[in-house]
Amino acid sequence: MTSSDRRSWRVALVHDSIVNAHAGGSAAHDARLLFHALVDLGFGIVQLPPADLPAAATATAIELALDQMTDYASNGYRTVWLRGGPAVGDGELAVRIAAECARRTIDLPVIDVEPEAVERLRTLAS
Repeated sequence: MTSSDRRSWRVALVHDSIVNAHAGGSAAHDARLLFHALVDLGFGIVQLPPADLPAAATATAIELALDQMTDYASNGYRTVWLRGGPAVGDGELAVRIAAECARRTIDLPVIDVEPEAVERLRTLAS
């Protein structure tokens, strides 16, 4: 697809802990590298809520985010889920999102926060 939109028809579902990776350690470093690669590659972002929101608010936020990702995918956007996990404090949230994706039969390619993630994102973007 062609468009003057610099995001080039790419959208990522991104955990708050990746967008706001402030903590130290290798997982936070990998998350920051992954987020900068996402921006450099021109991806749009659908940001997930922080992992510590109340359950009802989190459920609503997940539903809305997945509604958006479904809409983007059905309109020709390349989509990906940059999954947080226990290393960045998102283990339970990731499980809830995976369950909701399975319930809706949404097939989002997943890239986990790890040292090889930037290369996987670049491959997906090409």
